[in-house]
Amino acid sequence: MAERLKVSTLQESELPELAPFLLGVFGNTPGHRPFRDEALRWKAFAPHPLATEPRSYVARYGGKMIGHGMMVPLRFGRGSECLRAQCIVDWAADPSMGGGGVSVYKHLANLADVQIGIGGSEEGKKTIQRLGFRMHQSMYSFEWIVRPFAWRTQGALDWKTPARIGRDWLRRGRGPHAPSRGLTARRVKVFSASDAPLPDAATAGGWVSERSAESLNYVLACPIARMDAHLILGGGEPAGYFLLSWVGADCRIAELWIRSGAAEDWAAAAVLAARTAAEDPATASVRTDVSTSRVRAAFEQTGFLATGTHPVFLRDPHQRICAGQEILLSMLDSDAFYL
Repeated sequence: MAERLKVSTLQESELPELAPFLLGVFGNTPGHRPFRDEALRWKAFAPHPLATEPRSYVARYGGKMIGHGMMVPLRFGRGSECLRAQCIVDWAADPSMGGGGVSVYKHLANLADVQIGIGGSEEGKKTIQRLGFRMHQSMYSFEWIVRPFAWRTQGALDWKTPARIGRDWLRRGRGPHAPSRGLTARRVKVFSASDAPLPDAATAGGWVSERSAESLNYVLACPIARMDAHLILGGGEPAGYFLLSWVGADCRIAELWIRSGAAEDWAAAAVLAARTAAEDPATASVRTDVSTSRVRAAFEQTGFLATGTHPVFLRDPHQRICAGQEILLSMLDSDAFYL
């Protein structure tokens, strides 16, 4: 009887097999943070408020693992509309065996209304477009080099390093700045249901990737990044929040939200998050990825350095999200906040 390719749920007992498979496909060395046992266990098995089904799937042929995909469970909302969504991370296929990665992706597509893919390799982008994804919008990257010497001397040094440090120092200037609008930050260890105003479509002016206290607390439990959460207070009352994540000296504004349609408030919130991150002596740089024109404008006007864009692909077979309708996304909607 001919062998058949089979897609199945990853079992926790298979983690020792999954890590070497991912390391081999991506060419990483042992100990690579996202593929450590504690990271894979958190991504695949830690309780998640939006996960009603398993999150990690493998393809096997003749018993051999030849493909894998991990679901980041999401939910997109606008008014009374609510869509089950997902972003696939740790998507890998054995290059010597065709079909493993595609089979996993197609299997996962049955578990959601829409799928997104953010960035990726050139080959990966071509593959997901063949699977029915279309370019929908972009993620815009911004950066502030807080401590140029510390930032540039983390890795390998060469004769260009002094020039790079000098360039970063000139760009640094006085850093992001904007009127405070009376906003302040208060650190919290975890979120409760009454803590912070959560993203809503009416304020955002379009689709939002929905959040809850439970989903934010799941992120705060990430075992491979140092996480920090702050409420944004306006007049002493909660007006929003931001999450910070550190990987070494690199701090990411993993998510920023303020319940306001005013560009000035978003700019003030962006600066508040950046300045809070910079107060930590371990922070050499602050960066973030944002997805909508309003948030992009806020970071541009505060003096952050724009460093590039990443495509956001959408698979939406029933065309529920029309072209031109922005989705409010953040680094939390993929693996960007801990890579």
